Amino acid sequence: MQARWLAFSLSVTIAACGQEGSIEGETNDGMAETHTDVSVDSADTQALFETEGEASTDVAEATVDTPLETNPHVCPAGSAPMDCSPGTGTGLGDQCKDAPSCWVTKVQKAVNDTVATHPEWFDTSGTCPLIKNVDGFLDNVVALLAAQGLCVKRDPNAPNEEITLKKDNAFTENFDVVASTGCARSGAAIYTGYCAPAWW
Repeated sequence: MQARWLAFSLSVTIAACGQEGSIEGETNDGMAETHTDVSVDSADTQALFETEGEASTDVAEATVDTPLETNPHVCPAGSAPMDCSPGTGTGLGDQCKDAPSCWVTKVQKAVNDTVATHPEWFDTSGTCPLIKNVDGFLDNVVALLAAQGLCVKRDPNAPNEEITLKKDNAFTENFDVVASTGCARSGAAIYTGYCAPAWW
C-alpha cells in the first residue's frame, strides 16, 4: 500500500497570566498549561480510509487454491483385474453415499434369470415372485455375478436380503434383492448405494 502523508494544521495557544495564582490550568511548578489542538485534513482522511477499504476488500476476495476431492466411485473397466482381498473401509455412514450404480443392470439380470431358471424356488401365483428358497435364490444370484468377474457375496449385515459386490477395493456397491414381503426384487430401487473404500 502506498504510504500517505496527512496534512496537519496545528494551532497552539499558550495561555499565560502574569499574576501568581491566576494562571488557568497552572501546574504545581508554576508553569502554565499548554493547550494543543490537532486537526486532520478531511480530504486526506477520506482518502486514507478508502485506501484501507480497498486493501480489506482485496484480502476478503483472496482465495486459496485447494485440490478437488477425488471421486472414488469410478466404474472400473470390464478388463480391470479383480481384487477380492479384504478392503480397508468401515462400511459406516460417513463412507457410504448415493451415486449412479456401476452394476445394477447386472444384478437385475441375475435376479430375473434366477427366477426364470428355478421356478421351483418361487410362488408366482401372486403379484410378485414369492421366494420359497431364500438360500437357493441368493446363492444363485451371487454365483451368476461372480461368473462375470465380480467379487460378490451375501451381505453379512443382512444375509437373507442383501448382496454386496465389488471389482477391487476402491468401493463396494450394495443391493437389496429381497423385499419385506419375501418377494424377489429386480427394480432400480434394489441399489442402495456405495461405500468407499471397500469394507470387505
